[in-house]
Amino acid sequence: MDVEKLPNWPAVRAMIESDAGARNPKRVARKIAGLLGLPYIGSGAHRVALDLGSAILKVALGKRGLRENQRESGLFFSLPPRQRVHLATCLAAGPGWALFEKLIPMSYQSGYREHRLRMQEIRNEIKRLGIYDISSPRNWGLREGWGPVVLDYSLYTSPPPAATGNSASSLPSGRPGSPANKLAGKYCNPEYSPPIYCYQTNRKECSGT
Repeated sequence: MDVEKLPNWPAVRAMIESDAGARNPKRVARKIAGLLGLPYIGSGAHRVALDLGSAILKVALGKRGLRENQRESGLFFSLPPRQRVHLATCLAAGPGWALFEKLIPMSYQSGYREHRLRMQEIRNEIKRLGIYDISSPRNWGLREGWGPVVLDYSLYTSPPPAATGNSASSLPSGRPGSPANKLAGKYCNPEYSPPIYCYQTNRKECSGT
């Protein structure tokens, strides 16, 4: 799916650019869900999760959410397969949004008791990344036929894997004719890091050069 062709995406981009979510994140999260016409799953202080049927769309509520999407997708694609497998799969990412595999939610009542030992093993395996705020089962999900994986991993203390020195505080314009590279109807701006990725080929589809 081309996320940027969803109905009212330009209006959502404008909300992100204005940092609207910094003032009233819950209201902005619901408004974004309504504008895009997608079922609301939940939201935090900086991002909203929407149901795309076979995948989960995380949309930034403002500039902080933009950076969280950037860090989360950047970390995923920087890791070797042996560590990546412990994280929710990032399918694609672009300015203001990131697309992830859909997982079965976990809670203390459902899934935690059966998988808590494996969760601790995973924490030990990815300890060097410094991912924090993953003690609660709400930050985990269950991959069918596999087991627990980390659902939300935008908060970590290791150096940002895709850091380029460019500011992530604004969104690329993505307009035709700009010095950006075109990919499947999208525009990848050199100022945006990370660029749009393709999980299937495990490489940057648009380098911005």
